[in-house]
Amino acid sequence: MRRTVVGVFDRQEAASAAVAALARSGFARERIHVAESRPHATAAVIAAPRTADDGVLRHLRRFLAETYGEGPVETAATGAVVQVDMDDTALAPRAELALVTSGAVDITHQSLP
Repeated sequence: MRRTVVGVFDRQEAASAAVAALARSGFARERIHVAESRPHATAAVIAAPRTADDGVLRHLRRFLAETYGEGPVETAATGAVVQVDMDDTALAPRAELALVTSGAVDITHQSLP
């Protein structure tokens, strides 16, 4: 059974520290995934209605995403999500420890067949 452990970080620096801690704990870099959070991108996606696109809504949604969701990571990102995948569920506590000690504000687990 495969397992995924996900840590949410409120600072990009803490997420980078978590990646390094996971690597030091023996997790292969290709098993560690980082998704950066962009504060306005989420708001733009939520603000756009989820109805059938009539062209105008599609362009507005694209405009908002490009305006608020793009740009240099150093200025736009406020946090990140770090995900580590593993084939051995017994490694989950080691991954969780690396995430917690690096400053994760929330951690979730998911088991996959």
